[in-house]
Amino acid sequence: MFDFTKLPQELIDSILDFLINDPRSLKASSLVCRSFLRRTRVHLFRQLRFENFRHFHKFRNMCQASPHIPPRVETLALHSGWDDRKIRNTKHFVAVMSLFSNLRVIKFIHINWALLPQDVRAALSSRAFQCITFHCVTGIKASDLFSLVSASRSTLHTLKLHHTDIIGSLEQDEQSAPHVKHLTLHDSALSPELFWIDTSFLSPRHVRTLDVLLHNRSDIHRLQTLLSEGLCPLQDLVVSHMPRSIDLLNQLESSDHLQLSGLRTVTVHMWDYHSDIDDAVDRHLLEWWIGNLRQCDDIERITFCVTLGANTGDYAVWKGLDKLLLERRFPALMSVVVEVTATWMTTDVASVTRTIESQFTDARVDVISGRGDTEYL
Repeated sequence: MFDFTKLPQELIDSILDFLINDPRSLKASSLVCRSFLRRTRVHLFRQLRFENFRHFHKFRNMCQASPHIPPRVETLALHSGWDDRKIRNTKHFVAVMSLFSNLRVIKFIHINWALLPQDVRAALSSRAFQCITFHCVTGIKASDLFSLVSASRSTLHTLKLHHTDIIGSLEQDEQSAPHVKHLTLHDSALSPELFWIDTSFLSPRHVRTLDVLLHNRSDIHRLQTLLSEGLCPLQDLVVSHMPRSIDLLNQLESSDHLQLSGLRTVTVHMWDYHSDIDDAVDRHLLEWWIGNLRQCDDIERITFCVTLGANTGDYAVWKGLDKLLLERRFPALMSVVVEVTATWMTTDVASVTRTIESQFTDARVDVISGRGDTEYL
């Protein structure tokens, strides 16, 4: 049996750093030997997720026995446990929040904001965050959002809204509003007329990375207006399409192309364009995106994240992208990544990956197998 104690601690730490987003492997590594324990503890407690607020009682007791834990927590995800009635006995939550000296990221998942007790809101509003994520949060008003970020005016750079409605006007004095540089909007009822104005909490003048979910041509036209009018000095654009959006099948035209000149990176998330719906094939969506890239003279990185369905088909459509790369060359382009994932266990991802890879001749293209969505801990 190999004696790990003979390895330099610096080498062990470097190896364990590769497992930073793999909690299962980190837990297993922590049981191997004592020299692994210190580094695995650092990573294991970087991200915490609480399924309901009752767990803070147990965690508070753990912190009292192991005071080294709270300073290591950087990301905290709060989940109501699908039962908002469990948000009670919040004194433990307030006490634990005061122990997190290095907390940078807060995530709210399936929470009814209107049912949060006042002491919980006060504890949250007293912290300065760098990133705030809302996922399926209901009952939150614009005033609640302003209160939450009141202490984060100089630190908040990332705001993510997934399936979350903000009620009320987001207009706010710019001097008191944070400069959000990375903005995610997925199925969130934020009127473009409200937030794409200079007096808005989400003023476009500061946004560098925009991550949006596009349902239909109307969504595309809103994004088209934003990009063409230069309201937002974007550097990085991330676009997700709904699974096999029927509204987009064979409807997109060249007049719908996005003004992408000046962007540094473009990332597109889409479902397998070969799947049939009512005898319609949505491969035209991929062809439309290839057309969008023709004007990206300054692009440095292009990423396509494709989720495979039950059916697969002719992947020769990727030859269109390879042809474009050979024609335009894109002098600033460093890499093109096609990431393939699957929702069906029977899908041969490796075979599809090899088939797509065979369509390219440009050495800058890398086709890989993805790991799926790990956004919410």
